[in-house]
Order: sequence, then C-alpha cells, then structure tokens
Amino acid sequence: MLMEILVVLRILSAILLLGDVTYTMKGSNATANNPYLILSAAKNLSVDNDQLCSVISKGPTVEDVSLKRDSWVQFLYLRVFDWIVSSINKQLSFSRLVLGNSYSVTVIDPPGFGANEQNQLFRLNSNIIHDFLQNYIQQLLFFRELEEYKEEGVDIPFKYEETPQQKVFLNNLVDSERILLNGLQNSGVKGTFNWLKKMKSLPSECIEVENDKVTVHHTFEEITYNIPDLTAENVFTLDEAEFAETFKGTVDVVTSAIANLLPEGNTSLAEQMQVVLSKLVESVTDDFPHLVVCLQATESPREDIKFEPQYITQQLRAFNLMETIMIRQQGFARRLSFSEFLNRYKYLAFDFDEEVELTKENCQLLLIRLKMDGWQMGTSKVFLRYYTEEYLTRLYETHTKKIIKIQAMARRFIVKARQGK
Repeated sequence: MLMEILVVLRILSAILLLGDVTYTMKGSNATANNPYLILSAAKNLSVDNDQLCSVISKGPTVEDVSLKRDSWVQFLYLRVFDWIVSSINKQLSFSRLVLGNSYSVTVIDPPGFGANEQNQLFRLNSNIIHDFLQNYIQQLLFFRELEEYKEEGVDIPFKYEETPQQKVFLNNLVDSERILLNGLQNSGVKGTFNWLKKMKSLPSECIEVENDKVTVHHTFEEITYNIPDLTAENVFTLDEAEFAETFKGTVDVVTSAIANLLPEGNTSLAEQMQVVLSKLVESVTDDFPHLVVCLQATESPREDIKFEPQYITQQLRAFNLMETIMIRQQGFARRLSFSEFLNRYKYLAFDFDEEVELTKENCQLLLIRLKMDGWQMGTSKVFLRYYTEEYLTRLYETHTKKIIKIQAMARRFIVKARQGK
C-alpha cells in the first residue's frame, strides 16, 4: 500500500511539472522552453523521456501543443482518480459481498457551482450537476415530504407554501439542460447551429440563445457560455493508443495499471456527462442520502478579503438551508415503519418475555408508556420529531450498555466458578 501511495504522489508531481512547461516557436514547430521539467516528469512516471517529449512538446503551433499537453495531463489525472476509486471498491468488495449493500456507503463529491471569465465546458458540466442535485434535493426535502404527510394522513406541522412555479421551473431547467447536452453530444464544430432553433424554443426563463451565446439560468445564478467554444472543447482530441504507447516500456507495475485503465469507447465530454448524470441520479435515489453542503467564505480573489456576509447569505438561500432547518425543527425528522420501530425500541417499554405484535397500536402504547411527546401515527409509519428520536436513541444506548455490563459480569462469574472447580 505504501508503494502505491508513493507512485500516486510521483504521478501527481509529474502532472504539476508538465503543467509548468511553456512553449515557443522555433522554425516551423513549437518546442518546450524548459525540457528539464519534462525530464523530471518522465523519471517520476518511469517512462522514456524522448517518447514523452514527442507526445507533449512538439506541434505546429504553441496553441496546438499546449492543448495536446493539457488533454494528455487531464486524461492522466482522470486515470489516477479512477484507479484510486477502483482500488477502494476492490478492497470493499468482499465485505459488501458478505454483509450486503445495506452496510455499504457511497460517497459522491461533485464539483461545486462556479463561474469565471472563460466559462468552459467543464464549468458548464459542473454547474449542470449542481442543478440536478438541487432539483433532487428540492423534490426530496420539500415536495416528497409534503406528499408523504398527505399520504400517511399526518397533519403538516409547519407552514410551508408549496409553490408550483418553483417545482415547474426546476423540472424545466433540468430538462432544458439535458437537451443542451444532447445538442453538444450530437453536433460537431461545423454543425453547431443545427440545433439552435430547438434551443430557442426552450423556456426563456431556463435557457436563452442569442447569436453564438447561450445563457443558462442556473439555480444559483445565470451564466453565459460561448457555443463555438463549448462545441470545440467537446471534441475528444486525445489519441488513446499514443497515450498507452508512452507507458508501454514502464517497469513500474502500479503506473502501468493506472495508464492502461482506459475507458470504453472514444466518447465526447458531453456524452461522458450524460453517463455521469445517470449514475448520479441512480446513486442518490437508491437510498436516503446524507447531504453535506460546503460554503465559500468569499468569491473575491483578493487576499485581504476573507469573509463576505452577503455572499454567504446568497449561498444559504440558493441551497435552501434555512427552509431545510425549519422543516427539520418543526417537522418530523425521522419516519420509521411500525415493524422497524418496534423491533428496535420495544424492549424499552415491554417485558422481555412479552409477545409484541408489530402493529400501530403497540407503537402508540410504547410511546405512551415512555411518556413522550413530539410524535404522530401515520397509516404505516411512526413520525418522530428530532428531539424525540434523540431521546429514544440515548435511552436505547443506555439500556444497551447496561445489558452489555450485565453480560460481562455474568461471564466473569461463570469463568471464576469454573476455575474454582
């Protein structure tokens, strides 16, 4: 494991070195101004220096060789990241096979929302992922929760005005962004404007097209993208065979494994994005996710500005954190089925040898015996406020510790009795 970590660190070091390489025109070709950086990177990658130079330091123009270098380095970084994820999943595969998926954890860390002077395709993809997650969070925390209250016959314990316009906007936004990605996926540089008519027919509050610009009204803010640049970036320019040939002579097993972890097919970035979105939606809908929201302290590049209250407030509103806190405080943060509730907490209020049927009446009897408030009964679930769940959890843990202590004392007594004989 230590060797694998060192190899990954060497590859990351090589990526940083190659990113600092600059180029200039010499005659009719562009060459590297600092070949010693390429030499150091080749040593870290355990590859031939001449082979690496021929791939990333020769081209007809400075722009072409820089683009090729960037594509090569980005592809290598993706292979490192994929290899790390694959290795972790491989280590966890045995426990998942034995214990099942219910005891596994899926961690999703998508890039955050953002904008800069040149909003490139990567930024568009990141912002679309953010919109998809925001739409799912809205559906999960607000609309679905309200629907569950109605289905279970439970009074809504808070005042939240369900705005159909907001729900329609989010659905229209993600649908429009899917159409945008499909257009980028199916059109080349020459066919950029073949789908502009279809884009112009989309709801103007979601996406606006004017000349060669497309403005997307994301959930956080509206951002304008250059359509020709998006389409040009969408073309997959890396030669995978050449990439693999560079690492063909490496003697390092881990580096070879990372370099040869190639994706299936030569797909465009928009097509890869479609795959990522489908996997993302599948992952978050398999189970109830735990959401961690990170806020930026400032959007200013100035070092003397460390904190911007207005920017924090803007993010809090965009992520609906205030509404989420309100729903969790005033609503029922925990909802358990009758069987799940009684199987976990029944011994807190019933005798050990007492037969307890997994019914609504017994759930109600348990809570009454414990003299608890902050709960309601639905048609198939028990609805608990956050403080009620916390109290039950602490009570459960206290009784469990007592049981473990009694078991330990009993085992100690049995061992001493056997030794005495």
